[in-house]
Amino acid sequence: MKRIALLLLLALPLTVFTSCEGDPGPPGPPGLDGTSLLGTVFEVNANFNAGNDYRNFFGYPSTLQVFDSDVVLVYLLEETTPEGLDVWSLLPQTFFTPDGTLVYNFDYTAVDMSVYLYADFNLDLLGPVFTDNQIFRVAVVPADFGENIDIFDIEAVMDALSVSTDNIERLELD
Repeated sequence: MKRIALLLLLALPLTVFTSCEGDPGPPGPPGLDGTSLLGTVFEVNANFNAGNDYRNFFGYPSTLQVFDSDVVLVYLLEETTPEGLDVWSLLPQTFFTPDGTLVYNFDYTAVDMSVYLYADFNLDLLGPVFTDNQIFRVAVVPADFGENIDIFDIEAVMDALSVSTDNIERLELD
């Protein structure tokens, strides 16, 4: 009899606590309308000259919110093959010219970024092949998203973000 009473005493709290249901809590905050939380890819066409100190500043597309924890990857379109394939290189990218070493590099914050040239020679010596109409593809990736992505392969990054070349936004610099 004592065992039955003990079992009932143990079973009663389990029954009470598992069968209780409280009031639903308040609804959560609304989501960010039209902003991407999974990362995105966009392109920018830049010109480098003494007037802009060989640096281009630009903000992110208005549909994108960049967080401090996000990773920004920038790729330079180096060439298009005769078959029509684009060749992209992850920055920083170094070129060895007859005048010396040239580096394309970038920096970023949560609100804007810049792409710039650095060289061990006077940048005024550069020809238009290095300064005019340089196309950069920018991928903003959440830090914990796709840890095993080959970041040197822009196609792998775009696949991981479910982005196709048809829906890449192109930004124009002033």
